Amino acid sequence: MTKRSIFTRKTRLFAFLLATVLPATVLAQQPIDSWTFNEHNGTIAYNSITGRDNGTLTNGAVFVPGITGNAVYLPPLASANFPLPTGNLGTSNFTISFWLKTNGDGIGNATAPIAEVLGNRGAQSDCSTPYVDFRITRTGSLVFEVTDYSCSGYVGIVTDPNAGTINDGNWHLVTAVRQGTQVNLYVNGMLRATGDSGGTIANVQSPYEFAAGANAIGIAVDFTFNGIIDGVQIYDRALSDFELQTPNQKIAAIIATIISYNLPSGITTALTAKASAALADISNGAATTAVNVLQAFINQCNAQSGKNLTTTQANELISLATETITSLQ
Repeated sequence: MTKRSIFTRKTRLFAFLLATVLPATVLAQQPIDSWTFNEHNGTIAYNSITGRDNGTLTNGAVFVPGITGNAVYLPPLASANFPLPTGNLGTSNFTISFWLKTNGDGIGNATAPIAEVLGNRGAQSDCSTPYVDFRITRTGSLVFEVTDYSCSGYVGIVTDPNAGTINDGNWHLVTAVRQGTQVNLYVNGMLRATGDSGGTIANVQSPYEFAAGANAIGIAVDFTFNGIIDGVQIYDRALSDFELQTPNQKIAAIIATIISYNLPSGITTALTAKASAALADISNGAATTAVNVLQAFINQCNAQSGKNLTTTQANELISLATETITSLQ
């Protein structure tokens, strides 16, 4: 089940999405690592990708209801740790995405101005060793950094809290993308900060474990997190614009795509009705029902392929719906 989305105002969604250029096709490659945290008890967070490493919950981390299914609650000093070489992405393009909800302002130390959220920074207070790292500030900014040894290829970017805080107790989809020397930071599918290393690409080969919450090494004691993490995914590529969006943004994009085809009114109404029903299900916290409706939408597109829909149109809608289903599971 998914909680009520922060993007329930459809007019805002359509205004944003109609101005977005959709890709002709959606990349369907799975992430290299994916932890849904849908377990109910114990200390193992299973990796959904066959052959990849599971995570271990420590120091009071527990499974709780999340944005979809369950999530992991990380009280101060707790962590979910993922063994090396998880998070060591070398010089490749990459995407790291997860859902975040803070408890209070998300800072587990009463005096610290900032908290570690996710990454393999370890005990480093500077950029003397390679890492990728997400932090939040008490004022509600989101910080992302990537670096090699001796700060080579360093990029550090920060969101502006005046455009929206990240520590307001609501669910937020957080995504960092590196493509070449450029690094972009997205919140809820919207670009919020960007930076460039200026020519050098950091070779991320950290000696420290990738972790959500406190890293359990030195610096995390001072900069400890307090909140909930869900759906951590790591890709060894830059996601497409469509993939970066939240599930309800994706469905609104599907509706906009259907309308752009200028189909006969009957098929337009039938297709948009199913997509709108799935959008309503997500907004009402019914992710499982939304998945079923989207599967029926896919079946309808297959049935109309070569008839009221061209093969290209049907394949595009099926691809968009399939990617949306993936993001709901």
